[in-house]
Amino acid sequence: MKKILQKIKRLKRNSDKKEQENITSPDTSHKSIQFESFEPRVLMAADPSIFSATGNIAATGQVDHYNFTVGTDIKVVFDSLTNNANLNWNLTNSAGTTVVDWRSLTASDSANLAVNPVIALAAGTYTLSVDANSTATGAYGLRLLDLQKATAITANTAVTDQINPGNETNLYQFAASGTDHYYLNLTGRSGGDAKWQLLDPNNNQVLLPATMNEAGVNNVDLSTLAAGNYTLMMEGQIAATTTANYSFDVATAAGGYTVPTTPTPTDTWIGAAGGNWNTASNWSTGVVPSSTDDVAINLPAGQTVSITSGTVNVKSLTCSSNLTLSGSATLNVTNASQIKGDLNLAGGTLGGTGAVTVAGAFNVTATSTLTGTGSFTTEGTSQVNITNGGYLYVSGGKNWTNQGTLTVGGNGYLNFGGWADTVASSLTNAAGATLNLSTTNGSPLY
Repeated sequence: MKKILQKIKRLKRNSDKKEQENITSPDTSHKSIQFESFEPRVLMAADPSIFSATGNIAATGQVDHYNFTVGTDIKVVFDSLTNNANLNWNLTNSAGTTVVDWRSLTASDSANLAVNPVIALAAGTYTLSVDANSTATGAYGLRLLDLQKATAITANTAVTDQINPGNETNLYQFAASGTDHYYLNLTGRSGGDAKWQLLDPNNNQVLLPATMNEAGVNNVDLSTLAAGNYTLMMEGQIAATTTANYSFDVATAAGGYTVPTTPTPTDTWIGAAGGNWNTASNWSTGVVPSSTDDVAINLPAGQTVSITSGTVNVKSLTCSSNLTLSGSATLNVTNASQIKGDLNLAGGTLGGTGAVTVAGAFNVTATSTLTGTGSFTTEGTSQVNITNGGYLYVSGGKNWTNQGTLTVGGNGYLNFGGWADTVASSLTNAAGATLNLSTTNGSPLY
């Protein structure tokens, strides 16, 4: 008993820390808080820059010029570190020929660049110039990144890294066999604002800049790639100021990766907008879904379907919109399910044996419950923000994996089955994910 009490006290002493590491709940036979280690999996991106500059346009009409030399023919991409649309850059060779015409520093990389990002540089000397529009001034930072200096990665090997500062670019390169079926598999994301894109051996864009952790983009099917070296660009967006953490792997079917499948729905939401789940006219069968139904809700993002009372049992659920469980409402799912919008618990219960993945936000605003043996994965931002000492009850063998950013706020806490639950429940903070304990409650993890 003394040993258990010591562990509880240690949790209380650490509860005001923004990010927790290596925390285990008092009784590991009933519950646990686990943190995936960075060490076995982390691969911090090397610095692939062949040129970088920081400076300041301090006066009207000022132009800064930088000369650099490359010894062999190379392919580079531009990495802007400056969120100032009034500052511009261009690139010329030793003959004065324009290689890159004037571009704004806010429209030079990632989704803000309207053309292919690859710039071919023959061996020689170049001049990069920076100026400002009209009377504008301001500081700047920029880099040129050599694709051949990208960090080498291998298929089916997990990578954990971060974009820091938040608007820089990381480069990775892997060799495709020419016969394997490849997938980009994002397994963890938190913080920042990042996109990824993929270049083939000829520097064509196989994948245009796409938001990492966006519903439908977590697992990108690249099909069978032609043999050669592919460059994966992880790009912080120009306005991003916070670090972006992520974990991913380039998976193959030969390596055992299986594509998540969506069942054929037997009952589909036909309501013109969001509304009450228990209204029969909102469903294609004219009947509220039952335990034998594979349910589909294809409403656009921002719409919300609500379950406010009763117990709803379904076989599976694929939901593109937001879903809210409130009051005494319970939703049980038997098979794997996905909520691509937000999941809101305002007193409700989510249970069952089916694995549930939430790609959007997970918000808990009143005492609520996660229960059952089906795993629960949150990929975006999770907020457990409960007042009056309320809690999120995680019980019945529920294994919750946070792959994004989870914040326990207000004065609420996470209750892992108390002392009465005889089935182990757990929270795993995936590598690259963030757990913030900002609650005023003395025992945020119970």
